[in-house]
Amino acid sequence: MLKVRKENRKTVSRKIFLYVLFALLVVNIQARDYFVKTSGLSHTDGMSWQTATTLDKALMQAQSGDVIYLAAGTYSPVSKITGGSLDEDSTFEIKQNISIIGGYPVDPEHSDVPVKDNRTILSGIITDKKVFHVVTITAPVEQDEKVRLSNLIITGGRAGANESGNVMVNGLNYPRFNGGAIIIGKSSVEINQCEISENESLYHTPGIYVFSGADVTLRHCTIEKNTGSVNGGGLWNDASTVTCFNCNIAYNETGGVGCGIYAFNASNPSKTYLYNTTINHNKAGHKAGYYGREKSVGVMINCTVYGNETTRETNGGGGISLYANNRSENAARLDIISSTINRNAGVLNDGGGIRLNDQFCKLNVYNSVISGNFNEDIALFNNADFFVRNSVLGEKVYDDSGNIIADDFMPGTMIEELADNGGFNKTCRLIGANNPAFYHGMSSVELLQVANTLSPAIPLTSIGEKLVRGTGMFDYIVTDNSYVVTEGVIATEISYVATSSLAMKLFVFEVDLTNPFISIEASTPNNGNTFTRQKMTVQATYEDQAGHKVYGGVNGDFFDMTTGVPRSILYKSGVGIKTEFQDANRTFFAITKNKEAIVGDQNTYPAVKNTIQEAVGGMYWLVKDSAIYKINNTVLEPRTCVGISKDKKKVFFLAVDGRNESYSNGMTFEQLSKCLLALGSFNGINLDGGGSTTFFVRNTPEFTSGRFEIRNKPSDAAGERAVANGLLIISTK
Repeated sequence: MLKVRKENRKTVSRKIFLYVLFALLVVNIQARDYFVKTSGLSHTDGMSWQTATTLDKALMQAQSGDVIYLAAGTYSPVSKITGGSLDEDSTFEIKQNISIIGGYPVDPEHSDVPVKDNRTILSGIITDKKVFHVVTITAPVEQDEKVRLSNLIITGGRAGANESGNVMVNGLNYPRFNGGAIIIGKSSVEINQCEISENESLYHTPGIYVFSGADVTLRHCTIEKNTGSVNGGGLWNDASTVTCFNCNIAYNETGGVGCGIYAFNASNPSKTYLYNTTINHNKAGHKAGYYGREKSVGVMINCTVYGNETTRETNGGGGISLYANNRSENAARLDIISSTINRNAGVLNDGGGIRLNDQFCKLNVYNSVISGNFNEDIALFNNADFFVRNSVLGEKVYDDSGNIIADDFMPGTMIEELADNGGFNKTCRLIGANNPAFYHGMSSVELLQVANTLSPAIPLTSIGEKLVRGTGMFDYIVTDNSYVVTEGVIATEISYVATSSLAMKLFVFEVDLTNPFISIEASTPNNGNTFTRQKMTVQATYEDQAGHKVYGGVNGDFFDMTTGVPRSILYKSGVGIKTEFQDANRTFFAITKNKEAIVGDQNTYPAVKNTIQEAVGGMYWLVKDSAIYKINNTVLEPRTCVGISKDKKKVFFLAVDGRNESYSNGMTFEQLSKCLLALGSFNGINLDGGGSTTFFVRNTPEFTSGRFEIRNKPSDAAGERAVANGLLIISTK
């Protein structure tokens, strides 16, 4: 008997050990927030602004998924890059996929939000020296994780001379002579609302150096006034993928080539995608604005290339230059779409605007203006040629077949100088009542056809643009169409190929609750208060009447397939038909009595229940306080969800079809969350999905049968599923 008791004690001890170990592991995998101030102390934990720590300590302790918040001020690096030996090897090394967010006040409070005026500076100046790289990103590639930098000014770095050597980290050689501001090797990175300025290099790239298959996206960033001795001024893309949205690359200067953007690796493609980006007033020995060399792939959409210039008397290319070394295997490609190339200069007549070195430089120009450049708008060498349609080149106007139809474009009077015309960047406005560029451009349908030949995706609607830019999940758009459902309600349908190479189809309602005629109401079978199941298009008919028209809707809560009892709360017209939650994961969407949209769970419900006018339940948060709410589920399924803006006045309904390989494969919860965030949701929850996913619109103002049309393809073999409840978009107009 004694032996048995001893064994039992051992078993209990093992269980306790395992429970403690598991608890420790859970703590380790939960994301942490670190708070940093210039006055922070290395011995404090950094878990609040009151116990703020140093940036050096936060970087050492942070793990993937963690966030570091920075108060305004100037920070200089203390620790050296892994394996570094020189004082100049000091850097802010980011070893994990973390977020660093600046822009908070010098002495922040918990409720403060980041703003641009709270200048948060990462400086490369240490005592009497400047570091080789202000920021060094060595984080490994991890699924669904990336490094994120926001609201930072990165300045004062100085990359070394040619003989300064390399430092090896994770099997990669990080050259000391490249990337005075930021060097990124192989990592996945997002840089948002940052300024990269006044960095230097004694050899290459005073700005950002991206190499070895890294994937970097910049949004609303400025790269300016960086100066180097040889090649790659603002940004060098070396065998990586770089995407810029609303960026300004300006006033950089180098003695060599590629002063704005340099895209080159002799062996592997360097892919550069530019949207609404301005490259202006960069100055190089030659090839000043954008220089795509061997194997480079570039796309410019709604871009401006202006006032860039070369200083040497050979090999111009002030605005744009392509070079393939006259070899087919080195083909360099650039697609220019809806862009303006103006007032760039080369010293001689060798392409102040664009220079193509040889026949394997593939330039395609659509719906663009390349005119008013000094010393030739386009210069061709070694049998080079290009494709053009619906564009202006010099004084000539080309039609959709690439034929010259006029030669009356006058750049001096038809293109204004670079100026603030709205938006993040300065642009060149076309002017003149008889400007042929106004009459010979491409239609949206024609642009869509062009977009379908390009990668990554090129959206045509505002919703499509938000999703493409905000999620990084779109590779190729097949269709992107928005239409007004009724005043205050816009629907968008997008068919696309995801970056995972899977076919996808999604549907979005954008509902403006500030419109006095618009409301959102819960629906039930037969418009009753008992539980059963009924198709959404039938539920809608019971609510649809003159002065109270149903214009669209989506399915609602999860439910018992036999009884139709929903899993969470249900309110109609201020009455709680069901006021209990099945379990802790249950959530709800509601419209309050003062017409505000809210989402919550059983913890927030008691405080708001008396204000609810309409509500249906859901399961899981997707977005909470403008951050992705992580759910341990990576299965692709049809999904329905709802998100709300921070002011509670805009609602986004999103439906995604799935379980159909050739049509649409569905999304994970994290992908769904990214979409809601990109649309502008501050909070959002998941609704019932799978075979229940339904997205329908009214197709006629009349009260005829069949007036409610399902736009998605429900995954059940029988088609539309009978569900417990839903959400209807109502207009009283």
